[in-house]
Amino acid sequence: MSHEFDLSAHTVYLAKHGSQAYGTALPESDLDVKGFAVAPKSVVLGFLHQFEQAETKPEAGVPGTLDSVIYDIRKFCELATECNPNIIEVLFVDEGDLLEISAPGRLIRDNRDLFLSRKIRKTFSGYSFAQLKRIKT
Repeated sequence: MSHEFDLSAHTVYLAKHGSQAYGTALPESDLDVKGFAVAPKSVVLGFLHQFEQAETKPEAGVPGTLDSVIYDIRKFCELATECNPNIIEVLFVDEGDLLEISAPGRLIRDNRDLFLSRKIRKTFSGYSFAQLKRIKT
């Protein structure tokens, strides 16, 4: 989806994840980050431009390049409510792995436990089995 605004100026939460957050990064690893932004009113209420997420893919073979996904805050909260493992982990990174956090981001992080439900058992076990299958193949 296209968006016409300065994403960095509207990002309210940005955190390292993946190997960088797990302490398993190698010198050739890229920098994985995820977060969410609050789009300006003109995008939220308008119809010319929409924003659900923006991605930056790393440059092949260039260590330390950025691999990022920034979600619209509404999409991020929807995924968190569904106990999406890739989203939940972003809310539970160490404080030192936060790259950007403003008041709306802090409010969501401080209330991250509210996103956890019994549904997490199913989503995390499904994710784990998928990762094991991926390792085996």
